[in-house]
Amino acid sequence: MQNSTINKLLDKAQKVSLKSLRHISNIDLAEFLSETNPKSSTKLFKILLDYKIAVSVLSEMKTNKLKQFLNSLSKKTLIKLFSEGPMDDLIYLIELTKQPKDILKALPAPQQILLKKFMAYPKDSAGRIMQDDYFSIPYDSYVEESIEKLREYSREKFVHYIYAINSDQILQGVLSIRELAISQPQTQIKEIINSNVITASPLQSESDVAQLVSRHNFIAVPIIDNSGKMLGLITVDDVLDIIEESATAQIYAMAGLTEDDRVYTTSAKAIKNRLPWLGLNLIFAVLASSIIALFEQTMSRLIILATLKNIVAGIGGNTAIQTLTVTTRGLDTGDFRFTSFRKALTKESLSGLTTGFLLGLGASIITYFWKGSLLVSFVIFLAMLFNSILAVWLGFLIPILMRKLKKDPAVSSGVFVTVITDIFGFFIFLSLASLGLKIFGESL
Repeated sequence: MQNSTINKLLDKAQKVSLKSLRHISNIDLAEFLSETNPKSSTKLFKILLDYKIAVSVLSEMKTNKLKQFLNSLSKKTLIKLFSEGPMDDLIYLIELTKQPKDILKALPAPQQILLKKFMAYPKDSAGRIMQDDYFSIPYDSYVEESIEKLREYSREKFVHYIYAINSDQILQGVLSIRELAISQPQTQIKEIINSNVITASPLQSESDVAQLVSRHNFIAVPIIDNSGKMLGLITVDDVLDIIEESATAQIYAMAGLTEDDRVYTTSAKAIKNRLPWLGLNLIFAVLASSIIALFEQTMSRLIILATLKNIVAGIGGNTAIQTLTVTTRGLDTGDFRFTSFRKALTKESLSGLTTGFLLGLGASIITYFWKGSLLVSFVIFLAMLFNSILAVWLGFLIPILMRKLKKDPAVSSGVFVTVITDIFGFFIFLSLASLGLKIFGESL
Protein backbone atom coordinates (compact mmCIF):
# COMPACT_ATOMS: atom_id res chain seq x y z
CA MET A 1 0.00 0.00 0.00
CA GLN A 2 2.67 2.51 1.07
CA ASN A 3 5.03 1.28 -1.66
CA SER A 4 2.55 2.36 -4.32
CA THR A 5 2.18 5.77 -2.62
CA ILE A 6 5.95 6.25 -2.59
CA ASN A 7 6.21 5.17 -6.24
CA LYS A 8 3.57 7.77 -7.19
CA LEU A 9 5.56 10.45 -5.38
CA LEU A 10 8.77 9.46 -7.15
CA ASP A 11 7.05 9.40 -10.55
CA LYS A 12 5.94 13.00 -10.25
CA ALA A 13 7.71 15.44 -12.50
CA GLN A 14 7.99 18.09 -9.77
CA LYS A 15 10.28 17.81 -6.81
CA VAL A 16 9.07 15.62 -3.96
CA SER A 17 8.38 17.81 -0.92
CA LEU A 18 9.49 17.07 2.61
CA LYS A 19 5.90 17.58 3.74
CA SER A 20 4.67 14.74 1.50
CA LEU A 21 7.34 12.41 2.90
CA ARG A 22 6.39 13.29 6.49
CA HIS A 23 3.05 11.55 5.89
CA ILE A 24 4.93 8.27 5.37
CA SER A 25 6.55 6.56 8.35
CA ASN A 26 10.31 5.94 8.46
CA ILE A 27 9.63 2.19 8.66
CA ASP A 28 7.65 2.26 5.40
CA LEU A 29 10.36 4.32 3.72
CA ALA A 30 12.99 1.86 4.98
CA GLU A 31 11.01 -1.12 3.65
CA PHE A 32 10.72 0.60 0.27
CA LEU A 33 14.50 1.06 0.14
CA SER A 34 14.95 -2.62 1.01
CA GLU A 35 12.40 -4.10 -1.39
CA THR A 36 12.19 -1.88 -4.45
CA ASN A 37 14.41 -1.89 -7.55
CA PRO A 38 17.83 -0.15 -7.41
CA LYS A 39 16.70 2.75 -9.61
CA SER A 40 13.75 3.68 -7.37
CA SER A 41 15.66 3.11 -4.13
CA THR A 42 18.53 5.33 -5.36
CA LYS A 43 16.08 8.07 -6.28
CA LEU A 44 14.35 7.94 -2.90
CA PHE A 45 17.64 7.81 -1.01
CA LYS A 46 18.88 10.95 -2.80
CA ILE A 47 15.71 12.78 -1.73
CA LEU A 48 16.07 11.57 1.86
CA LEU A 49 19.71 12.65 1.83
CA ASP A 50 18.86 16.12 0.52
CA TYR A 51 16.22 16.58 3.22
CA LYS A 52 18.67 15.29 5.88
CA ILE A 53 16.38 12.49 7.06
CA ALA A 54 18.26 9.58 5.47
CA VAL A 55 19.99 8.55 8.71
CA SER A 56 16.71 8.18 10.62
CA VAL A 57 15.15 6.17 7.79
CA LEU A 58 18.14 3.87 7.27
CA SER A 59 18.26 3.04 10.98
CA GLU A 60 14.86 1.34 10.55
CA MET A 61 16.16 -1.13 7.93
CA LYS A 62 16.91 -4.77 8.78
CA THR A 63 20.60 -5.19 9.58
CA ASN A 64 21.51 -7.48 6.69
CA LYS A 65 19.76 -5.25 4.13
CA LEU A 66 21.26 -2.14 5.72
CA LYS A 67 24.79 -3.53 5.46
CA GLN A 68 24.28 -4.29 1.77
CA PHE A 69 22.82 -0.84 1.14
CA LEU A 70 25.57 1.05 3.00
CA ASN A 71 28.31 -0.93 1.28
CA SER A 72 26.80 -0.09 -2.12
CA LEU A 73 27.26 3.63 -1.48
CA SER A 74 30.33 5.58 -2.53
CA LYS A 75 32.69 7.02 0.08
CA LYS A 76 31.62 10.52 -0.94
CA THR A 77 27.95 9.67 -0.33
CA LEU A 78 28.73 8.04 3.02
CA ILE A 79 30.61 11.15 4.16
CA LYS A 80 27.60 13.28 3.25
CA LEU A 81 25.29 10.82 5.02
CA PHE A 82 27.30 10.82 8.25
CA SER A 83 27.87 14.58 8.32
CA GLU A 84 24.78 15.12 10.46
CA GLY A 85 21.90 13.30 12.11
CA PRO A 86 20.91 11.74 15.46
CA MET A 87 24.12 10.66 17.15
CA ASP A 88 22.81 7.26 18.29
CA ASP A 89 21.69 6.40 14.75
CA LEU A 90 24.96 7.64 13.24
CA ILE A 91 27.03 5.39 15.50
CA TYR A 92 24.82 2.40 14.67
CA LEU A 93 25.15 3.01 10.92
CA ILE A 94 28.84 3.87 10.75
CA GLU A 95 29.80 0.65 12.54
CA LEU A 96 28.02 -1.36 9.83
CA THR A 97 30.19 0.03 7.04
CA LYS A 98 33.21 -1.88 5.72
CA GLN A 99 35.77 0.71 6.86
CA PRO A 100 34.28 2.78 9.69
CA LYS A 101 37.65 4.28 10.72
CA ASP A 102 38.33 5.57 7.21
CA ILE A 103 34.86 7.11 6.97
CA LEU A 104 35.28 8.69 10.40
CA LYS A 105 38.61 10.29 9.43
CA ALA A 106 37.08 11.80 6.28
CA LEU A 107 34.25 13.55 8.13
CA PRO A 108 34.38 17.27 9.01
CA ALA A 109 36.43 17.86 12.18
CA PRO A 110 33.53 18.94 14.47
CA GLN A 111 31.43 15.90 13.50
CA GLN A 112 34.44 13.61 13.77
CA ILE A 113 35.21 14.81 17.31
CA LEU A 114 31.59 14.42 18.39
CA LEU A 115 31.28 10.92 16.96
CA LYS A 116 34.55 9.79 18.54
CA LYS A 117 33.36 11.14 21.87
CA PHE A 118 30.18 9.08 21.74
CA MET A 119 31.92 6.00 20.35
CA ALA A 120 34.39 6.12 23.24
CA TYR A 121 31.64 4.95 25.59
CA PRO A 122 31.59 1.18 26.17
CA LYS A 123 29.36 -0.95 23.96
CA ASP A 124 25.91 -1.61 25.44
CA SER A 125 26.26 1.51 27.61
CA ALA A 126 23.79 4.39 27.87
CA GLY A 127 26.33 6.71 26.24
CA ARG A 128 26.30 4.67 23.04
CA ILE A 129 22.54 4.86 22.50
CA MET A 130 21.58 8.24 24.00
CA GLN A 131 20.15 10.96 21.80
CA ASP A 132 22.17 14.16 21.86
CA ASP A 133 19.27 16.27 20.57
CA TYR A 134 16.84 17.42 23.28
CA PHE A 135 14.83 20.52 24.17
CA SER A 136 16.27 22.68 26.94
CA ILE A 137 15.72 26.19 28.23
CA PRO A 138 17.63 28.45 30.67
CA TYR A 139 16.31 27.85 34.16
CA ASP A 140 16.16 31.60 34.85
CA SER A 141 14.10 32.38 31.71
CA TYR A 142 10.36 33.10 31.73
CA VAL A 143 7.38 30.98 30.69
CA GLU A 144 6.33 33.33 27.87
CA GLU A 145 9.64 33.20 26.00
CA SER A 146 10.02 29.47 26.73
CA ILE A 147 6.66 28.72 25.09
CA GLU A 148 7.80 30.57 21.99
CA LYS A 149 11.04 28.53 21.88
CA LEU A 150 9.06 25.33 22.36
CA ARG A 151 6.70 26.26 19.52
CA GLU A 152 9.65 26.86 17.20
CA TYR A 153 11.48 23.67 18.19
CA SER A 154 8.34 21.49 17.92
CA ARG A 155 7.84 22.35 14.26
CA GLU A 156 10.62 19.95 13.34
CA LYS A 157 11.26 17.75 16.37
CA PHE A 158 9.40 15.86 19.08
CA VAL A 159 9.63 17.10 22.67
CA HIS A 160 9.57 14.53 25.48
CA TYR A 161 10.24 16.75 28.49
CA ILE A 162 11.50 20.28 28.96
CA TYR A 163 14.91 20.38 30.64
CA ALA A 164 16.02 23.47 32.53
CA ILE A 165 19.78 24.12 32.47
CA ASN A 166 22.15 26.86 33.61
CA SER A 167 24.81 28.63 31.56
CA ASP A 168 27.22 25.71 32.09
CA GLN A 169 24.70 23.19 30.73
CA ILE A 170 24.20 21.78 34.25
CA LEU A 171 20.76 20.23 34.59
CA GLN A 172 18.68 22.17 37.14
CA GLY A 173 15.30 20.53 36.75
CA VAL A 174 12.58 19.25 34.46
CA LEU A 175 8.98 20.10 33.65
CA SER A 176 6.29 18.80 31.33
CA ILE A 177 4.73 20.65 28.40
CA ARG A 178 1.46 20.78 30.36
CA GLU A 179 3.13 22.49 33.33
CA LEU A 180 4.64 25.07 31.00
CA ALA A 181 1.33 25.68 29.21
CA ILE A 182 -0.75 26.31 32.35
CA SER A 183 1.81 28.60 34.06
CA GLN A 184 1.55 32.37 34.05
CA PRO A 185 3.58 34.07 31.24
CA GLN A 186 5.79 36.10 33.60
CA THR A 187 6.64 33.14 35.86
CA GLN A 188 10.30 32.19 35.95
CA ILE A 189 11.09 28.63 34.90
CA LYS A 190 13.06 27.93 38.08
CA GLU A 191 9.86 28.47 40.09
CA ILE A 192 7.95 25.65 38.40
CA ILE A 193 10.59 23.03 37.62
CA ASN A 194 10.94 19.75 39.49
CA SER A 195 14.53 19.83 40.74
CA ASN A 196 14.40 16.23 42.01
CA VAL A 197 15.32 14.70 38.66
CA ILE A 198 16.04 11.00 38.21
CA THR A 199 19.03 10.74 35.89
CA ALA A 200 21.46 8.16 34.55
CA SER A 201 25.17 8.07 33.76
CA PRO A 202 26.49 7.50 30.22
CA LEU A 203 28.57 4.63 31.64
CA GLN A 204 25.56 2.74 32.99
CA SER A 205 24.50 -0.32 31.01
CA GLU A 206 21.64 0.21 28.60
CA SER A 207 19.65 -2.51 30.40
CA ASP A 208 19.96 -0.61 33.71
CA VAL A 209 18.63 2.57 32.08
CA ALA A 210 15.83 0.58 30.43
CA GLN A 211 14.80 -0.67 33.88
CA LEU A 212 14.88 2.90 35.17
CA VAL A 213 12.55 4.16 32.42
CA SER A 214 10.25 1.17 32.81
CA ARG A 215 10.11 1.35 36.63
CA HIS A 216 9.18 5.04 36.74
CA ASN A 217 7.00 5.03 33.58
CA PHE A 218 9.09 7.82 32.07
CA ILE A 219 8.93 8.90 28.45
CA ALA A 220 12.63 9.71 28.64
CA VAL A 221 15.48 9.89 31.18
CA PRO A 222 18.29 12.49 30.99
CA ILE A 223 21.91 11.34 30.81
CA ILE A 224 24.36 13.50 32.76
CA ASP A 225 28.10 13.37 33.48
CA ASN A 226 29.76 13.50 36.91
CA SER A 227 29.49 17.30 37.04
CA GLY A 228 25.75 17.27 36.33
CA LYS A 229 26.14 18.49 32.76
CA MET A 230 23.41 17.18 30.50
CA LEU A 231 24.73 15.05 27.64
CA GLY A 232 21.57 13.60 26.11
CA LEU A 233 18.60 11.42 26.87
CA ILE A 234 17.29 7.92 26.38
CA THR A 235 13.64 7.65 25.35
CA VAL A 236 11.00 4.99 25.76
CA ASP A 237 11.52 4.15 22.05
CA ASP A 238 15.14 3.29 22.82
CA VAL A 239 13.98 1.18 25.77
CA LEU A 240 11.61 -0.81 23.58
CA ASP A 241 14.52 -1.55 21.23
CA ILE A 242 16.67 -2.65 24.19
CA ILE A 243 13.92 -4.94 25.51
CA GLU A 244 13.36 -6.47 22.07
CA GLU A 245 17.09 -7.05 21.58
CA SER A 246 17.41 -8.56 25.07
CA ALA A 247 14.44 -10.90 24.52
CA THR A 248 15.80 -11.96 21.13
CA ALA A 249 19.26 -12.55 22.59
CA GLN A 250 17.84 -14.74 25.37
CA ILE A 251 15.71 -16.80 23.00
CA TYR A 252 18.66 -17.33 20.66
CA ALA A 253 21.11 -18.03 23.49
CA MET A 254 18.85 -20.78 24.86
CA ALA A 255 19.23 -22.53 21.52
CA GLY A 256 22.95 -21.78 21.23
CA LEU A 257 22.45 -19.33 18.36
CA THR A 258 23.64 -15.81 17.58
CA GLU A 259 21.20 -13.00 16.82
CA ASP A 260 22.29 -12.66 13.20
CA ASP A 261 21.07 -16.19 12.42
CA ARG A 262 17.76 -15.41 10.72
CA VAL A 263 15.49 -17.05 8.14
CA TYR A 264 17.14 -14.96 5.42
CA THR A 265 20.72 -15.77 6.54
CA THR A 266 22.82 -17.69 4.02
CA SER A 267 23.41 -21.42 4.58
CA ALA A 268 27.16 -20.88 4.98
CA LYS A 269 26.67 -18.32 7.73
CA ALA A 270 24.00 -20.45 9.45
CA ILE A 271 26.39 -23.43 9.49
CA LYS A 272 29.20 -21.26 10.84
CA ASN A 273 26.94 -19.97 13.64
CA ARG A 274 25.42 -23.30 14.61
CA LEU A 275 28.25 -25.80 14.20
CA PRO A 276 30.31 -24.73 17.29
CA TRP A 277 27.32 -25.12 19.62
CA LEU A 278 26.28 -28.41 18.06
CA GLY A 279 29.87 -29.59 18.42
CA LEU A 280 29.79 -28.61 22.09
CA ASN A 281 26.53 -30.51 22.43
CA LEU A 282 28.21 -33.56 20.90
CA ILE A 283 31.03 -33.38 23.47
CA PHE A 284 28.52 -33.13 26.32
CA ALA A 285 26.47 -35.99 24.86
CA VAL A 286 29.60 -38.18 24.75
CA LEU A 287 30.33 -37.20 28.35
CA ALA A 288 26.79 -38.16 29.39
CA SER A 289 27.12 -41.47 27.56
CA SER A 290 30.44 -42.15 29.29
CA ILE A 291 28.69 -41.71 32.66
CA ILE A 292 26.08 -44.27 31.60
CA ALA A 293 28.85 -46.60 30.40
CA LEU A 294 30.26 -46.70 33.94
CA PHE A 295 27.10 -48.48 35.03
CA GLU A 296 26.73 -50.99 32.18
CA GLN A 297 26.96 -53.91 34.60
CA THR A 298 24.18 -52.44 36.75
CA MET A 299 22.00 -51.83 33.69
CA SER A 300 22.61 -55.37 32.41
CA ARG A 301 21.21 -56.74 35.69
CA LEU A 302 18.27 -54.33 35.67
CA ILE A 303 17.32 -53.72 32.01
CA ILE A 304 14.41 -51.62 33.25
CA LEU A 305 16.92 -48.84 34.11
CA ALA A 306 17.56 -48.17 30.42
CA THR A 307 13.85 -47.45 29.98
CA LEU A 308 13.53 -45.10 32.96
CA LYS A 309 16.84 -43.18 33.08
CA ASN A 310 15.61 -40.45 30.71
CA ILE A 311 12.67 -39.65 32.99
CA VAL A 312 15.00 -38.45 35.73
CA ALA A 313 17.18 -36.44 33.35
CA GLY A 314 14.22 -34.95 31.47
CA ILE A 315 12.37 -33.73 34.56
CA GLY A 316 15.63 -32.40 36.03
CA GLY A 317 16.42 -30.50 32.83
CA ASN A 318 12.98 -28.88 32.73
CA THR A 319 13.25 -27.93 36.42
CA ALA A 320 16.63 -26.29 35.77
CA ILE A 321 15.29 -24.32 32.78
CA GLN A 322 12.31 -23.06 34.80
CA THR A 323 14.57 -21.81 37.62
CA LEU A 324 17.10 -20.38 35.17
CA THR A 325 14.35 -18.49 33.30
CA VAL A 326 13.00 -16.94 36.51
CA THR A 327 16.50 -16.02 37.70
CA THR A 328 17.65 -14.56 34.38
CA ARG A 329 14.44 -12.57 34.09
CA GLY A 330 14.94 -11.30 37.64
CA LEU A 331 18.47 -10.14 36.83
CA ASP A 332 17.35 -8.39 33.64
CA THR A 333 14.32 -6.61 35.11
CA GLY A 334 15.76 -5.77 38.52
CA ASP A 335 13.38 -8.06 40.44
CA PHE A 336 16.15 -8.71 42.98
CA ARG A 337 15.52 -5.19 44.30
CA PHE A 338 12.57 -6.70 46.15
CA THR A 339 14.33 -9.73 47.63
CA SER A 340 17.80 -11.03 48.46
CA PHE A 341 19.64 -13.77 46.58
CA ARG A 342 19.50 -15.93 49.72
CA LYS A 343 15.71 -15.62 50.04
CA ALA A 344 15.23 -16.27 46.32
CA LEU A 345 17.45 -19.37 46.47
CA THR A 346 15.58 -20.62 49.55
CA LYS A 347 12.25 -20.19 47.74
CA GLU A 348 13.49 -21.94 44.61
CA SER A 349 15.03 -24.76 46.71
CA LEU A 350 11.73 -25.30 48.50
CA SER A 351 9.92 -25.35 45.16
CA GLY A 352 12.45 -27.85 43.77
CA LEU A 353 12.23 -30.04 46.85
CA THR A 354 8.42 -30.09 46.77
CA THR A 355 8.07 -30.71 43.04
CA GLY A 356 10.87 -33.32 43.16
CA PHE A 357 9.12 -35.12 46.03
CA LEU A 358 5.68 -35.09 44.37
CA LEU A 359 6.89 -36.00 40.89
CA GLY A 360 9.27 -38.62 42.29
CA LEU A 361 6.44 -40.15 44.29
CA GLY A 362 4.22 -40.20 41.22
CA ALA A 363 6.97 -41.74 39.07
CA SER A 364 7.71 -44.40 41.71
CA ILE A 365 4.05 -45.44 41.94
CA ILE A 366 3.74 -45.63 38.15
CA THR A 367 7.02 -47.60 37.93
CA TYR A 368 5.92 -50.11 40.56
CA PHE A 369 2.59 -50.92 38.89
CA TRP A 370 4.21 -50.81 35.43
CA LYS A 371 7.36 -52.87 36.07
CA GLY A 372 6.64 -54.51 39.46
CA SER A 373 10.04 -53.59 40.93
CA LEU A 374 10.01 -52.05 44.40
CA LEU A 375 13.77 -51.38 44.22
CA VAL A 376 13.59 -49.41 41.01
CA SER A 377 10.50 -47.52 42.26
CA PHE A 378 12.40 -46.42 45.37
CA VAL A 379 15.51 -45.54 43.33
CA ILE A 380 13.59 -43.35 40.86
CA PHE A 381 11.88 -41.55 43.75
CA LEU A 382 15.19 -40.65 45.42
CA ALA A 383 16.89 -39.82 42.12
CA MET A 384 14.17 -37.38 41.07
CA LEU A 385 14.17 -35.77 44.51
CA PHE A 386 17.95 -35.21 44.58
CA ASN A 387 18.18 -34.22 40.91
CA SER A 388 15.38 -31.64 41.26
CA ILE A 389 17.24 -29.91 44.09
CA LEU A 390 20.48 -29.98 42.11
CA ALA A 391 18.70 -28.63 39.02
CA VAL A 392 17.29 -25.71 40.99
CA TRP A 393 20.72 -24.81 42.38
CA LEU A 394 22.32 -24.96 38.92
CA GLY A 395 19.51 -22.96 37.34
CA PHE A 396 19.84 -20.30 40.03
CA LEU A 397 23.59 -20.05 40.58
CA ILE A 398 24.95 -20.31 37.02
CA PRO A 399 23.25 -17.16 35.64
CA ILE A 400 24.29 -15.21 38.76
CA LEU A 401 27.87 -16.41 38.29
CA MET A 402 27.75 -15.39 34.62
CA ARG A 403 26.53 -11.92 35.62
CA LYS A 404 29.38 -11.63 38.15
CA LEU A 405 31.79 -12.50 35.33
CA LYS A 406 30.15 -9.76 33.24
CA LYS A 407 28.75 -12.29 30.78
CA ASP A 408 25.20 -12.49 29.46
CA PRO A 409 23.30 -14.84 31.84
CA ALA A 410 21.17 -16.11 28.96
CA VAL A 411 24.26 -17.73 27.43
CA SER A 412 24.33 -20.17 30.37
CA SER A 413 20.87 -21.48 29.59
CA GLY A 414 19.91 -24.35 27.34
CA VAL A 415 23.27 -25.89 26.55
CA PHE A 416 25.11 -25.76 29.87
CA VAL A 417 22.47 -26.09 32.56
CA THR A 418 20.39 -28.85 30.95
CA VAL A 419 23.41 -30.94 29.95
CA ILE A 420 25.01 -30.69 33.40
CA THR A 421 21.65 -31.62 34.95
CA ASP A 422 21.34 -34.58 32.55
CA ILE A 423 24.80 -35.85 33.43
CA PHE A 424 24.21 -35.63 37.18
CA GLY A 425 20.71 -37.06 36.72
CA PHE A 426 22.10 -40.18 35.05
CA PHE A 427 24.85 -40.44 37.66
CA ILE A 428 22.50 -40.10 40.66
CA PHE A 429 19.94 -42.53 39.24
CA LEU A 430 22.42 -45.23 38.25
CA SER A 431 24.53 -44.80 41.42
CA LEU A 432 21.47 -45.30 43.60
CA ALA A 433 20.49 -48.35 41.52
CA SER A 434 23.99 -49.83 41.94
CA LEU A 435 23.87 -49.21 45.68
CA GLY A 436 20.42 -50.79 45.90
CA LEU A 437 21.60 -53.89 44.06
CA LYS A 438 24.58 -54.25 46.40
CA ILE A 439 22.39 -54.00 49.50
CA PHE A 440 19.22 -55.80 48.41
CA GLY A 441 20.25 -57.65 45.27
CA GLU A 442 17.36 -58.23 42.88
CA SER A 443 14.98 -59.50 45.53
CA LEU A 444 12.89 -56.30 45.72
